[in-house]
Amino acid sequence: MNRWLMLLAALLLIGAGAGAWAEEKSSIEFSNLKVEPAAVSPKGRVLLSCQISHPNGASAIKHVAADLTLGKMVVSYPKLTDDGENGDARANDGIYSLSVEAPDQKGAGTVNFIAVDASGMEKTSEPTTFVVK
Repeated sequence: MNRWLMLLAALLLIGAGAGAWAEEKSSIEFSNLKVEPAAVSPKGRVLLSCQISHPNGASAIKHVAADLTLGKMVVSYPKLTDDGENGDARANDGIYSLSVEAPDQKGAGTVNFIAVDASGMEKTSEPTTFVVK
């Protein structure tokens, strides 16, 4: 009987740890997801930007990226910045941005933003839409 109680206690502890991990994983919050302009000409300039917050402050965000999908094409942009350069309007405001060239393929597409915090937890945003016409 003691073995069963020990097993149950171990499972409860593991479950509690998993719950804490899931809670920590969701601590990255996205807002103001933008693809500007939302309708662009092929090979036109597009600004990808999103605001990111974390309960431990801006220093907890270690990496921000974006994946652009249009039809079967996926383009990954491995580094959006909050440094006031490359399309980012103002440094250290929590808005991560990157100015990129739109695909030369026409159609509707999506952008997903990806953020990684100092603990290595990763979160992907909901998709933001755009059109190349």
